[in-house]
Amino acid sequence: MDTSANEVFEFGDFTLDPADRLLLLRGRPLRLTPKTFDLLVVLVRHRGRLMTKDRLLDMVWPRVFVAEINLSVNISALRKLLGRSRDRQAFIETVPTRGYRFVAPVTIRRGTAALFLRTGSARSDERSQASEDARRACLQGRYHWNRRTAEGLDRAIQHYWRSLAFDAKFAPAHAGLADAYAAKGYLSYVAPADAFPSAARHAAIAIDLDHTLAEPHASLGYAKLYHAWDWEGAAREFRRAIALDDSHAAADQAGPGRRAVVARHQHRRWIRSLLLGPVRRGDQAARRRAGNGS
Repeated sequence: MDTSANEVFEFGDFTLDPADRLLLLRGRPLRLTPKTFDLLVVLVRHRGRLMTKDRLLDMVWPRVFVAEINLSVNISALRKLLGRSRDRQAFIETVPTRGYRFVAPVTIRRGTAALFLRTGSARSDERSQASEDARRACLQGRYHWNRRTAEGLDRAIQHYWRSLAFDAKFAPAHAGLADAYAAKGYLSYVAPADAFPSAARHAAIAIDLDHTLAEPHASLGYAKLYHAWDWEGAAREFRRAIALDDSHAAADQAGPGRRAVVARHQHRRWIRSLLLGPVRRGDQAARRRAGNGS
């Protein structure tokens, strides 16, 4: 696909930057699979026009045979994602038996999505005065982080450090490093001791620089869960991340960790009941015998 044109598309609460492969929801990067992103770009660039199923398959999966169900699955994923817009407007229209049409109004701007990135509170923006280069490097880091591969996380870390080279107090870059190191740990790409201390350190820096960011709390939660074994502390951090921004990917990031905390508590209760159950049953039997004897 041609992403060389320096165009940024705005529709609803979303900003789409094909060149940097970013989709922002009210300034926050969203996570999409590569083909879902490509499909959205094709639909937006051909907005208002009927895109037949065959044409979409040819443009999104060129020179590759794929079943039509792949198109349906990706359309469904897009609708779910775009449904997070506050106005709940329709974006993709289905033309029965034919294909799909992007029907939402679109504004086209020249530039980069980095200009629309939300970095926290207005006060934080004024304090940091982060350069566009720092923002762009941070966005590139988020793109590679979303791949969740060992190589992708390593590249993300490189971009986040490059962002800090432009602005050492750029809170989203520290939050990104915390995310990346935490992911390397909970995905078992490296030993916990080689990942979670760094994640916790950069999360703390990010929170100190901008207390409105949700992501570092999620990363700190993983560090407490998998490295410090502080389940209560982890639960607090996951709840804090979701409370700060339940519409953002941080909620998706914190969700599995929060469920892990619950599962571990349930497991601990099960072990406790397994160990103490015979003792309790013995005590109950002794009390019954004592009662019968009296």
